[in-house]
Amino acid sequence: MRINQPNQPVKPMIEPARQGVISAIQPITRQTIEQIEQPSIVANARTVLLVAQVNYPRKSQANEDPQKNPATYLKMAKNYKDYLLQQGKAERIVIFDFLKGTFTEFKKGGAKDGQTLQPKRDALLAKNYRYNINGILKLKVSPAEKLVNSRLYYSGAHELAKQLTSSEDGDISKADYDKWPGGKENSMSVSDLYEIAATQPAASLCEVHFIGHAIADGPVIVNTPNYKRKQFDKDARRDDFTDSELVHVFGGQNLAKFQAAFTNDAFLVVWGCEASRYPQLLILQAKAKGKVSLTKKEEQYRAKLDAALGKEREELRALMSNLYAMHLARAAGKPVYAAPPGTGSVHEGEKNTDTSGAVFNPVVMHVELSQHKGQLRFYKEMGVDFIDKGAFKPTNSVAVDYQGLGRGYAIYKP
Repeated sequence: MRINQPNQPVKPMIEPARQGVISAIQPITRQTIEQIEQPSIVANARTVLLVAQVNYPRKSQANEDPQKNPATYLKMAKNYKDYLLQQGKAERIVIFDFLKGTFTEFKKGGAKDGQTLQPKRDALLAKNYRYNINGILKLKVSPAEKLVNSRLYYSGAHELAKQLTSSEDGDISKADYDKWPGGKENSMSVSDLYEIAATQPAASLCEVHFIGHAIADGPVIVNTPNYKRKQFDKDARRDDFTDSELVHVFGGQNLAKFQAAFTNDAFLVVWGCEASRYPQLLILQAKAKGKVSLTKKEEQYRAKLDAALGKEREELRALMSNLYAMHLARAAGKPVYAAPPGTGSVHEGEKNTDTSGAVFNPVVMHVELSQHKGQLRFYKEMGVDFIDKGAFKPTNSVAVDYQGLGRGYAIYKP
């Protein structure tokens, strides 16, 4: 019989049901999971996982270097962490800081700044955010070159550039990058989130949050291209749940193990937007009960709108059923709170366009209520439910137009 030495922490035994999932994960990820498996509190502590996404470079936001404005979503994650601990809603919180590549654990009664778990991931490099200009991945572009609105993160691009041009900042062909098997960069991926969630003790995971940008296909965590392996694509996608690389989490009997990690009252949240134009036009057409006028840019939707005439509500339900939020709800077997199609979110705690006057605690994000109140009310009339309690309920009284909408996030039910 083994006797533990005094003052030595005892590593909890991993449940047999989760051992298979852990064994299937890459070695470096297994090391991270082993660290997160060893909280210095009871094994079934109510745990929350918070993904602090990256405020990726976008010309429209004059944010050309993510390192210059790195704390936007990390600050929101910490605001939500503080709220959870103050309200006694969780005993243990892990923040995934994708920009810095760190996992930080906060515990009830623990260190204010938390504990950084080892091993860490690589920090994201600004030089790997590149413009694709006519098939050339460029770090910098001249004023004469046509710019796209955002740059994508090409994992390890600096390594390939060094190989081909002798400079980590050098331009490289996308065709060369496409053929490249990958370098040594080991920055954080959404796979880390899935794998760590799947290996939490049974009935311990009560909340999971993606805090940052989002589109219909899922949270835009880093802003990577949607191709190659998850080693390259670090963002969340609708097809993650059928991806062969994630079969150890979502395939076969592993899905039941993933679902078993959640508490009975668990929920997940995709903060951010789903500001597609097509669902906005569907709602306008449904209200008009006839064809709507379109701008030249919107003419691309004409055929789809004509086909949906008189059936707009069914089309909107179909769109909702195919959002990342709904795929996530089915995989987790738990409700997911996320923006309904055609709505955008604003950052609280900084200047924004919402004039509803709604105030929330903690300071994170909410759907732009004043701009989208007509759309939100339309969804509510369709029978869509909105989360309007706890952290999602305004802390002040709001006009009747906004009552019952909470932060404007719909409930996607499995």
